[in-house]
Amino acid sequence: SGNYLKCSNLSVTYEFGQTMLDKMKLSRLALTLSASNLFTICAKELDGQAPTQSGFAETQLSDRPTYSFGLTVSF
Repeated sequence: SGNYLKCSNLSVTYEFGQTMLDKMKLSRLALTLSASNLFTICAKELDGQAPTQSGFAETQLSDRPTYSFGLTVSF
């Protein structure tokens, strides 16, 4: 079976509350963490190959995960 489950993109943002913002004299403060290619679960063993690969002539390895961090500040 060629069934698979892949988490391609995930983004989480935390917005600080008004009490904290007032203490810091800010109007907005947010932290963001984003990730791509977190995991792939395959129904069969593919020996590191990407399940989205259309053929087996050239082996395409699974994408490596990437992470990014963001900070939003408004005064």
